[in-house]
Amino acid sequence: MDYNTIKALLDKYFEGETSLAKEQQLQEYFQGEHIAEDLRQYQPLFGYFQNAKQQVTSEAFDQRMSQPISKPKRSLRLVYRWAAAAAVVLMLGAGWVFNQQVEDPGPTASAIDWSKYEPATEEEAIELARGAFLKTSTAMYKGLSTAAQEVENVKKIMDWE
Repeated sequence: MDYNTIKALLDKYFEGETSLAKEQQLQEYFQGEHIAEDLRQYQPLFGYFQNAKQQVTSEAFDQRMSQPISKPKRSLRLVYRWAAAAAVVLMLGAGWVFNQQVEDPGPTASAIDWSKYEPATEEEAIELARGAFLKTSTAMYKGLSTAAQEVENVKKIMDWE
């Protein structure tokens, strides 16, 4: 076969555009003795296909492959059954534990009567508000003092190093 024809067939082969007949021509060319030097790199590829066709398996292998897949042995099936039974028991136990009712804590607390905590007069309401503001102010001042003291401590540490 002509070099250009084989080169074109190889290009089509690697593009996946050859027919079986054209691939057979390539195999015949690479099995021959007169192979172009730059095409010798493809000879093992086409030689592989020919060698693969000639390989045969042993009778023992063929017999083993034709046998149906056997079921697990009886002892293994018994282990599976015990494992399944144990899983069911565990699941039922877990379900029972999680579904237990919490004991009744007794009668529920009655609603709080908030009316006795409401201020009766305007002066009493102002006094309650003043007390709340004083408590809030004291807490904020204490937090501000603590923060200022911590900043001073950090400054001392930074100056020390």
